[in-house]
Amino acid sequence: MIKKIFRFLGNSLSAILKGEFLVRLGLARYFRQVLFVFLMIGAVIWASLSIDSTLNRVERNKKELRDLRTLETIKKFKLEQRQSREMTLKTLERMGSRLAPAQNPAVRLADAPDGRTDTE
Repeated sequence: MIKKIFRFLGNSLSAILKGEFLVRLGLARYFRQVLFVFLMIGAVIWASLSIDSTLNRVERNKKELRDLRTLETIKKFKLEQRQSREMTLKTLERMGSRLAPAQNPAVRLADAPDGRTDTE
């Protein structure tokens, strides 16, 4: 029994390697249909891989778009801040004010040279 199984598997493997498998099964007359089925399976596999690649590219582009939108928002905020500051300076200048932007950073009273603080 086991010899028959091994002989069958050996003959089948030999037929597959020689390209005679369909002929031995009597399916040679359906060669066109079998070929069509293999081509369809190949087309489905190719389409699946193509769709997967496209979806991966879409996800990468969405991430890049989010990053670019964040960058755009930051730049818009900085521009608005700069325009607001310039507009305030122009208004003060037009009104004849002597106020100007600070040249040095603010000094905290706790850090003042004489050691005084607000609470004393």
